[in-house]
Amino acid sequence: MKAENIGKNAGIVWRALDEHQNEMDFDTLAQRTQLSTMDLAAAIGWLSREGKIVVKEVGDTYNFSVFCEYYY
Repeated sequence: MKAENIGKNAGIVWRALDEHQNEMDFDTLAQRTQLSTMDLAAAIGWLSREGKIVVKEVGDTYNFSVFCEYYY
């Protein structure tokens, strides 16, 4: 898996989360993006490392959303 492919997939995941404007679990995100489990996991890792998404543990699953920072 090339870094440029992971970056491209990260863009797909970020746009899906941004359009939805709400938390999504892994399975829902996989359905919306049509990415394989491995590609989706790599993209989530990329976005998480860059601080672009929020990862929240809910029971036995994880929910993902776009990180929004507000300045006052």
